[in-house]
Amino acid sequence: MILAKLLRKLFSMSFAGKKIKTVACAAAFSLSNFDLTNTGQFNKWFDDESVAILSQAGEFKGIDDITEYVNFIYSEYFSSYVSIRREYMWNIMDDSEHCTLTILGENEASLSDSFFNPGCLDMAVGTSFEYYLTDDDTFITVTNAKVYYPTGFLGLFFGGFQPNNISTHVCTIMKNTCEYVWIENNLIDEDSCKETFISLPVAESSELSIDGYSQGCRILHASFAAKNSKHCPHISFVPMKDLRDEIKCQVSENIKPEDIFKIEQLTFFKNVAMNSFGFEDTLVSYTSGSC
Repeated sequence: MILAKLLRKLFSMSFAGKKIKTVACAAAFSLSNFDLTNTGQFNKWFDDESVAILSQAGEFKGIDDITEYVNFIYSEYFSSYVSIRREYMWNIMDDSEHCTLTILGENEASLSDSFFNPGCLDMAVGTSFEYYLTDDDTFITVTNAKVYYPTGFLGLFFGGFQPNNISTHVCTIMKNTCEYVWIENNLIDEDSCKETFISLPVAESSELSIDGYSQGCRILHASFAAKNSKHCPHISFVPMKDLRDEIKCQVSENIKPEDIFKIEQLTFFKNVAMNSFGFEDTLVSYTSGSC
């Protein structure tokens, strides 16, 4: 706790310039043991005002929603999902009131053979965090987390599902877990549900957005709805308000990565991925079989 207070004081001192602030930010981040894949510890690093956003999927606010969203990497769609390595870039101004850290990681995902032909995806995943220093042993509180998945990954992943398996999965959840949604959609039987699902685009726009009227949005939220019924309206084919009076998976916001990341961050992602990690310009590679 004493060290946390010292770092926070160092960061906020009137003479603290970019170098001093960067040292304080880096030390606090390291001591916090922050790990975006360690969702069991999110209550240490996020609070109810924290926001996470993936441009193609939307915004998630608060500890519970962010935890649920990140836990997608541990969903039934993956056999494994691991982080291999990371590189860091600090972007802190002299007059900054918070720390800004950009990370490019290499992640490896083994696709579940319940939904895919056996395959392994190796991908570059970019993140950007804004956080402030605390005076306790958590060391940091993240106010804003931005996630970048290359469109190459989104295409291979959401476009790789076996149509019969994934449509059966989504429709079974709608029928058995979200019965009121099933009724609202006037579905005759599972086949009619599957036909409607398969008729949807996998994703939308050149960015492969999965927050609109697509299979991808329903694949994402079906995983959530299986554990939390508040997501049931999101997998509906007809517009339905959820408990927050929000309607999802109908109209995409068409947010592009460049709308939430700075040019230097996107350049950092590509340069590190290609020059340090050895990716082609798609920033993803696929091999058949297990990872």
